[in-house]
Amino acid sequence: MANGSHTFTLRAHDAAGNVSGSVSLNFTSNQGQPLPPASQPPQNPPSALVQFGNDAHLVVTGSRDTMLVATGRGACEMTQAMSDSRTDSVFGSLDATLRAQVSNFIGCGTQTTLQLGAGERIGVVNSFRAAFGRMPMTEADWTDVIKISNGRFPGQTSASAETSARARFKLVYLRDANLSVASDNNAVTIMAYGLRPLPRNLNAEASAILTFRAIFKTTPVSATQWDTVRAIAYSGATR
Repeated sequence: MANGSHTFTLRAHDAAGNVSGSVSLNFTSNQGQPLPPASQPPQNPPSALVQFGNDAHLVVTGSRDTMLVATGRGACEMTQAMSDSRTDSVFGSLDATLRAQVSNFIGCGTQTTLQLGAGERIGVVNSFRAAFGRMPMTEADWTDVIKISNGRFPGQTSASAETSARARFKLVYLRDANLSVASDNNAVTIMAYGLRPLPRNLNAEASAILTFRAIFKTTPVSATQWDTVRAIAYSGATR
């Protein structure tokens, strides 16, 4: 058959002699010529929770270079020296493995935490430490860090952090939190764990800082104080 376009006309028939209408099939013959590359079917992206776990695994087991490749960027936001220095100044003396994990997370980020920037990623790790009284070390811990980065509830809970959050809720809203009400529950959870709501609303945050100053007579500095500001800005709770 010569190379080029061709058309088949097809009919079907059964044992009783019934014949269908015709249909046409168009095709191109290119004998002796390479076939064009087959198109690849679209790949379904992993679910958010699966990606959080993938990111956490990369933080725990990967290197700075593998994290950079995974995010598809040409360079990390911070150099190795800068992220190491910030890690030491904020978190103090850490063992070499944990120091590398924290430094790489801060300086390079992961696929689902790039929206925060290096400074905010420091804050997320600080919020985890404030809530659980320790640094993230396991993949489960880092998964929770990444969930917090994306405004998701962590998988583990801290009774002491939630008790403290309910006390701060009462100072802010002049009443006890009703955890069956979504806005109150959001406020307590944000205060306890430092969830980073997305997208950010800088006007709401600026207003929340003013509210915080009026209530606590100080500017927010610590992780716990900034988590309270975020609750005021985003939870929807009211007095």
